[in-house]
Amino acid sequence: MMMLIFLSIIFGAALGLRFNVFVLVPAICVSVAFIASVAAARGYGLSPTLIAVALSVTGIQVGFLGTISTRSFITARRSAHRRGGADRPAAAARGSAR
Repeated sequence: MMMLIFLSIIFGAALGLRFNVFVLVPAICVSVAFIASVAAARGYGLSPTLIAVALSVTGIQVGFLGTISTRSFITARRSAHRRGGADRPAAAARGSAR
C-alpha cells in the first residue's frame, strides 16, 4: 500500500508539472481501471480494492495539488522579486526613504 501511495503522489506531481486540472479525471479513471484489473487478476476482494482505489485517487490529487501550489508560490516570489522586492523589508525601507 505504501508503494501505491508513493507512486500515486509522484504520478500526480508529474501531471501537475505539465498539465492543468482537467487531466485529473482521465488520470484517475486510468488509475482505477489499472488497480481494478490488477486486483481482479490477483483475486483480491472488494474491500482491499476499494481501499487501494481511494488511496490512489487521494495520492494523485495530493501530488497534483502539491506541485501546483509549489509552482504558484515560486511564481509569486519571483514576480515580487522582479517588482523590486516588495516582500523584502530592507528594499521597501530604502524605497520609502527617498
